[in-house]
Amino acid sequence: MGTLKKTLKQNFDWDVTDLTPYTDEDSQDIARRAVFTGRTAALLTAQEVRGGNEKIKKFDSTVTYQAAACEATASGNDDWGQRFLDPVKVMVFKKFCNDDIKGFYPQKNLPMGAAAEMKELPFQDQVVNYILDKHSFEYDNLLWRGDKAGAGNLAFINGLKKKIDESPSAINANTAGTSSLTSSNAYNQFRLVARDLPSAIQVDGTGIMFCGLDAFNLLQDDLFDSNYFNFSMVDYENNRLTLPGTNVTVQAVPGLSGSAGEYGIYATSTENLFLGTSGDEGSAEVFYHQKDDAIYLRIQFYVDVNYAFADQIVKWNLGGS
Repeated sequence: MGTLKKTLKQNFDWDVTDLTPYTDEDSQDIARRAVFTGRTAALLTAQEVRGGNEKIKKFDSTVTYQAAACEATASGNDDWGQRFLDPVKVMVFKKFCNDDIKGFYPQKNLPMGAAAEMKELPFQDQVVNYILDKHSFEYDNLLWRGDKAGAGNLAFINGLKKKIDESPSAINANTAGTSSLTSSNAYNQFRLVARDLPSAIQVDGTGIMFCGLDAFNLLQDDLFDSNYFNFSMVDYENNRLTLPGTNVTVQAVPGLSGSAGEYGIYATSTENLFLGTSGDEGSAEVFYHQKDDAIYLRIQFYVDVNYAFADQIVKWNLGGS
């Protein structure tokens, strides 16, 4: 029996001297950076655009009482007005050649066949969804901080921040010139903004304050530190709450996120801000081009933003600017 065991050991031990250590590359999951996706677009009034100027149609009316009489005189004003959306066509365009990943682990996710392997992205759904998330972040920044005099992704339109800040009719809530936003003054500053909204917006349930995640977190810290633990979190996942003592929603957005309120706080009715959109900014085309033997990804859309009534918008900027 001992001889048999010795023989089996000698004849059947694995010889792995020609092998390298194994690394499992068959997982279908890929790691990706976290992305603060856009929140703003879904909260604006969408107006379909096709290129060229589009009108935001405005109407206002005053109601004036007078003593009843057989021959009354018409009174009050009924005004039609307009503001414009000037949409531009913007595109994200990428090109992929799968020959570039030969010899690397993404190759294992390609279909078999010399022709077939060129027609599909490795981990295609995950790659496309991640690019769309990154686009959502950049899009939100464009809607708020776009500046045609700027550079890069922000240079295509003038965003809401620039348009509101340049309007003399927008209400300035920081008349005291407060130069910092902290975890001890944030609630008071947000409350100033809410109280400066026209009374109709304060009570009708459409009031909303947009701010950066930095300002939003300072507000939450101030609420907790002040023992306001019963404040209403409308949607924690989307960084949204109702400001205690008001009927106004606070919404954190990527486009105003910076450091300690550096990009300000803006409040109005959700019905007063307009997004000129072609409706396709949230989708991507992925297609194979036989001549180039390459895969292309394209996101293409029209975009612009504007407000209807500046005197129904409250702004708060550091230093009161």
